[in-house]
Amino acid sequence: MDDARALRAIRTHAAGALDELWSRPDTEDPLGWDGVTTEDGRLVKLSFKGCRVLISLPAELGDCVALHTLNLSGCRSLTALPAELRQCAALHILNLDRCRSLTLLPVELGQCAALHTLNLHGCDALIAVPAEIGRCKALHTLNLNGCRALTALPATLGQCAALQTLNLNGCKALAALPVALGRCAALSDINLSGCETLTTLPKELGKCNALHTLTLNKCRSLQALPSDLGQCAALHTLNLGYCYALTALPAELGQCSALHTLILNGCKELMAVPSALGNCAALHILDASGCLTLTALPVALGRCTALHTLDLHGCSSLVSVPSELGQCAALHTLNLHGCSSLVTVPSELGKCAALHTLDLHGCKALTAVPAKLGQCTNLYTLKVRGCEALSALPEEILHCSRLSCIYGDGIHETVESPLWSTLLGIAVKANSSLAHHADSNGRRAIDHAHPECMRAMRAALLFMGRYDIDGGVALAHISRTCAVAFARDMHGTKHVVSA
Repeated sequence: MDDARALRAIRTHAAGALDELWSRPDTEDPLGWDGVTTEDGRLVKLSFKGCRVLISLPAELGDCVALHTLNLSGCRSLTALPAELRQCAALHILNLDRCRSLTLLPVELGQCAALHTLNLHGCDALIAVPAEIGRCKALHTLNLNGCRALTALPATLGQCAALQTLNLNGCKALAALPVALGRCAALSDINLSGCETLTTLPKELGKCNALHTLTLNKCRSLQALPSDLGQCAALHTLNLGYCYALTALPAELGQCSALHTLILNGCKELMAVPSALGNCAALHILDASGCLTLTALPVALGRCTALHTLDLHGCSSLVSVPSELGQCAALHTLNLHGCSSLVTVPSELGKCAALHTLDLHGCKALTAVPAKLGQCTNLYTLKVRGCEALSALPEEILHCSRLSCIYGDGIHETVESPLWSTLLGIAVKANSSLAHHADSNGRRAIDHAHPECMRAMRAALLFMGRYDIDGGVALAHISRTCAVAFARDMHGTKHVVSA
């Protein structure tokens, strides 16, 4: 049988390189050797995975005409594939993952009409993909992740009408994409993450009507996006994280009606977000964290009624948040951590009924938290640690019936501002029994508070005529104090301040 003869020829050609895998006597049926899979007596899968000293394969490999899958992953000494591979008419998957010595592919690979998946991940030395790849009409997935020596792709790739996934992650030397890529009507996922030399994208990319995910994370030389990208009606996720040279986004991006996730984190030169983004009714996540030069957000963002997460962490130049944000009924998480120039938070946020988490940590210039925030009945977490100009929280915060955690200065540390003592006073006024709540050792909160917290609770009780100052000894401030002081039973719901 041709398959058995081919396997023996491969073993002989390898000259010991396959001994670890094929250690059985040569007299045994080769179709029973390790890494060999058969169906109906024919060889369909052949795996040489991890054969590190295998340098090449013989021409007899082409005799395996029923071969469906060839796995050569981890064959780091492999330098070439035989031209006779073209005879493997049934070849569907070719895995060359981490074949680090492979510099070229045989042009005859283009004759493998059934080829569906070509994995070249980690082929560090690969310098080119043959133009003949365009003849692989069934090619669905092309993985070139980590091909650091690759400088270009053949224009003929545009002839691969079935191509859906193109992974170019980490192709640091890739300077451009072929214009013909716009002809790949089925292309849905393009990963260009870490293509540090890439400066532009072809406008023809806008013709990829099936494009769902475009990842440009860490394309540090990318200066602009083509306006034609707005024609990609199916675009769901656009990742532009750490595109340091990007200063603006095209207004046409607002035409991407299916846009769900827009990642802009680390785009430190990005000066604005286009108003047209308000037309993206499906926008669910907007991450603009680390956009250091961003000073404002468009008021049109309020039209993004599906917006769930808005991350502005580290936008140190941001001076305001539009009041129209209150129209985002689905807003769940608003992260303003480290927005050190932010002076106010709009009272309209109180209209965001779904708001669960509000992070104001490190907003040094923030002077007040709006009282209307108390209308956010689903608010669970409020972070205000490091808000140096904030002297108090509004009493209305206690109306947030689900508020479980307030993170801020003075929980485990010394209480140096009236911010937390004010809250303690408000809580005790609402429920005087809290001051007498004891821990498992019988210690009452009011007897074991930090002096500042103790004074607030005693003052509140004295105001209510419920407590006489008896000069009790204040022990070290413990988080338990704050927990019970802000806890109150109301329809079975507990409210807790914690660090």
